[in-house]
Amino acid sequence: MRTRGYKKRTLGQESRPFASYSHPLDVLASKPVVRLLRYLVTHPGAITGRQLASAAGVHHSVARQALERLTREGLLERRRAGTAYLYSLNRKAYVVAEILEPAFRSEAGWLERLGKEILMALRPSAESVVLYGSWARGTAVPRSDVDVLVVATDAAGRETAERRADEVRGRLSERFGRFVSLLVMTAEEIRKKLRRGDRLIRTIAGEGRVLAGRSLAEITAGG
Repeated sequence: MRTRGYKKRTLGQESRPFASYSHPLDVLASKPVVRLLRYLVTHPGAITGRQLASAAGVHHSVARQALERLTREGLLERRRAGTAYLYSLNRKAYVVAEILEPAFRSEAGWLERLGKEILMALRPSAESVVLYGSWARGTAVPRSDVDVLVVATDAAGRETAERRADEVRGRLSERFGRFVSLLVMTAEEIRKKLRRGDRLIRTIAGEGRVLAGRSLAEITAGG
């Protein structure tokens, strides 16, 4: 009697999402994939492949291949909308919910984290941390210094903060992978320099971004 032929499927041959469970981050091996996933994490919602490619700065043909792979591996959901496909993150997937989203959100908030750590390190001598320069303007390159104004509570606080500045600067520069430049001044000194038309302080007042502590409006108004 003839038996029906069949092909035995082994565990290694099974079709499954996330091509390698043991190394799920292998999916991030290419810069286009990282850019596409970063955009989807930081801009929730469905988007067409062409729109996503343009927004993430990825060539359309490269994006198409990457999106096919990400969909196949279960990281993205895809549905048809007319003649186009809409893509969104599969937030039910472990790799997305537990690894990718936390990582990209931490990446997006690293400057705020830096500011909070500076403030914590210099308290009670400091009351505010203000970002200025290229990182505040959005023109920084990877090697750009991170320029930070530390607002001290008073003259004594400024002296204390300045004494600790070298240690804090060195530790946080190493931790965040970029040189951190700290300028320490009191709120009263800032207001005086503003009245005198100091160029640097006027620039900081105009473009500065508070990372932690009191707002620039409170500082300059004397509140």
